[in-house]
Amino acid sequence: CERKGRRLNLDSSAPLLIDQAKCFIDNLTATKFGALVTDYDGTVLPLNARNGPIPPKIVKTLVHLLEHEIPIFFATGRGDSIDQILKTTFSKELWPLVNIGYYNGSITLSLNNSAELSKQSINNPAIDEAERLLLAHPIFGSRLEIKNKKWQITVQAKSNSDMGSIIIALREYISNQFDALLQLVVSSHSVDILPSGASKTNCIVIAQKQTGVNLSILAVGDCRSEEHTSELQSLRH
Repeated sequence: CERKGRRLNLDSSAPLLIDQAKCFIDNLTATKFGALVTDYDGTVLPLNARNGPIPPKIVKTLVHLLEHEIPIFFATGRGDSIDQILKTTFSKELWPLVNIGYYNGSITLSLNNSAELSKQSINNPAIDEAERLLLAHPIFGSRLEIKNKKWQITVQAKSNSDMGSIIIALREYISNQFDALLQLVVSSHSVDILPSGASKTNCIVIAQKQTGVNLSILAVGDCRSEEHTSELQSLRH
């Protein structure tokens, strides 16, 4: 099927939209998938339900995949705050097939090994130095809440701050100060500073190694998340 890159007029393009939807479904049904890699907040879990639960219809689909031995990888910017939600959602016998790419894919563990996250030691001087510089900065230090999570730094705007303009300045600042060592990743619900090697696509690479080259990986991203969506869509399987 031919992919259309132009903007459509919904009133006059309904037949084309239907055709494109049919092509998309046909391509999905013709492909053999060995794993699912999905964004979490804003994709599996609604943004207004950070503490869960995952909607029942989504749970039903995910459980169906797991019961057919299709592993699922949740690519998330979270740390262990995701663990309890998933353990409540899935029965224990399914945990080995549930995988979490914590801190934007910095480290991936299966749900039954999630306790290992707290035992993992990480020494990233650039993260610690970035925290120090941001706290001392006259603008960032006064207008941002800065949380060093060791694997990454998460920043949030304080009240009355224009996060949009701050992000532009912060991206330039991180690039100038740390060059290729750190990156700024912005989603619809978080702004994170993390090592340049961290990426949600790491989950796709791990999933592909587990399933083998003969099966494709279905990657699902958050359409409202600029960088995270492009990450999960950058590898087409």
